[in-house]
Amino acid sequence: MLIRRIIADVDSDRVIVNDSLGALKRMNAEEPFFAMVDGSLLEGRVNIVDLSNVRIPKQYLDIFPRFRDSASGLYSDEVIRTGSQMIDRFIAGTGGVFPRLSNVQSVALSAALEYLACDRVGATVRDDALSRYGVTRRRLINAIDRLVKGLILGSDSTNSTDGGET
Repeated sequence: MLIRRIIADVDSDRVIVNDSLGALKRMNAEEPFFAMVDGSLLEGRVNIVDLSNVRIPKQYLDIFPRFRDSASGLYSDEVIRTGSQMIDRFIAGTGGVFPRLSNVQSVALSAALEYLACDRVGATVRDDALSRYGVTRRRLINAIDRLVKGLILGSDSTNSTDGGET
């Protein structure tokens, strides 16, 4: 009952709610689950994807370390942790099916991760972000779109292409 109280609490942190939903799923609790997220009551089911035996391509594995190396010392630890959680969800959302991703797209996803993690915690993105990653604004926008769709929709969205610029 305590876990269900946590996910129904308006003041519970999103990460705690996500972890609690995962715990309920692993306990085979009856679904659907109801949770308060960002002030809204959500109803849903939880899917847990085991990627322990899946080979994750290098371009996907490089997204977070590149972001962490570029953002460390420029932003709070909260921004780095948020980025880590986002990329974990993005990769889990693939269900182990990884659409081709060029090195340039991988770099753009690292930059997008910086923008989205900053946005999530309310931090201001530094003006030099695009130049630090060496990506164009258009490629950044495409990467943000891909990352957001992957976070929201899971594997259905990660099959999209980058939208042009190579």
